[in-house]
Amino acid sequence: MLVATQKRKLGFGLHRVVQWSCPGRIVRGAVWMGLAVATVAVGAPITPGNLLVYRVDGSGAALGNDAAIVRIDEYTLSGSLVQTITFPFTGPGPLLTGTGIGTSAGGITEGKLTISPNGRWVGVAGYDAPENTANVATASGINRTIGRIDTTDGSIDVSTSGPLVTGFNSARSAVFDDTGTNIWTALHGSGTNFGLTHLTLGQTTPGTQLLDSPRNVRGVRIFGGQLYQFADHPANLGVFRVGTGLPTTGPQPLTGLPGISGSGGIFSGIYGMFMADLNPNVPGYDTLWMARETIGVTKFSLVDGIWTPINTNYPGYNVYHIDGWVNPDRSVTLAIIGGAVANNRVMLLTDSSGYNQPMEGSFETLVRAGDNNRFGGLVFVIPEPNAAALTALGACLVIVLRRRFRRS
Repeated sequence: MLVATQKRKLGFGLHRVVQWSCPGRIVRGAVWMGLAVATVAVGAPITPGNLLVYRVDGSGAALGNDAAIVRIDEYTLSGSLVQTITFPFTGPGPLLTGTGIGTSAGGITEGKLTISPNGRWVGVAGYDAPENTANVATASGINRTIGRIDTTDGSIDVSTSGPLVTGFNSARSAVFDDTGTNIWTALHGSGTNFGLTHLTLGQTTPGTQLLDSPRNVRGVRIFGGQLYQFADHPANLGVFRVGTGLPTTGPQPLTGLPGISGSGGIFSGIYGMFMADLNPNVPGYDTLWMARETIGVTKFSLVDGIWTPINTNYPGYNVYHIDGWVNPDRSVTLAIIGGAVANNRVMLLTDSSGYNQPMEGSFETLVRAGDNNRFGGLVFVIPEPNAAALTALGACLVIVLRRRFRRS
């Protein structure tokens, strides 16, 4: 297994030694990261098809409500660690840290990694607060930071930092468009500026509120050029389209997905969603998998215009985040976070059943977070489905997964 190592020099800057693998060789590189600089190179290019996982690190101490280091681990689909990218957590800033424990005000809703439709820009939300800042999600006077990772070179940008939202609660998620400059955020504050907002890269002031009134928004995603939000709140329960396309002004109408929005319990406990287009006879996206905490992963299919629940798979652990990708054979590889406490796990399942058929297979553990560490969100490093561009990559993934499951 490849080992990604780093040594840190607390204070003005951070010196990182990165080690990663290429076929037949190991490459080492060293970069100097001045923490006063917003955009820095801290890693290597991220391999398309690999999985990025958000991890909070207690630096050897038990996780609590205080600020913890945010690290983004890159894994192959066989479970090998490729590299670790660490966001700045000490010095003059901007910084990006996260809540340590999963059951705090912010922990289980934070760390929702997202990726732009072209597969280049990874987004994450956090706090401009040093490691060990007490009650970081709810303490007054702490700014929010939107982090961006460029998958082409592993560099990070933390220039979008400041009083981006009023009030104090969990910094949940952020998603970039293909330019890497437009940002849509779920920063759960309070007052008149919380919920879904639009920012531009480098912004240091509150974002543009996109909804007609404050709404509790748990996460944001882009599928098929359309902005979606999901939440578990009476005001906007379920999954919704936000306006048309990728709006940057408000107020925008929320259009609930028929069958998975509005009152009722079928979509309670939602902590993530992934959509796919599996049936050529149904226009647009027709299959959706939802992470539903204590319930598990529920599969929906769009049948006669209604998103209909097909079946649910409970992996033995509460489910808090989900992402997936479509293989050339139309099977779908799903990745989830199982559990919300230290040493929780990333789990994989390949659903080969297709459109409007019960989800097949069982979730298997890929990797554990380790003591005093907790996984948050995850995302596959791929663009939106494009059969011509991804056939070779998808075929390699199928081979890797089959080999892995045969060994297990």
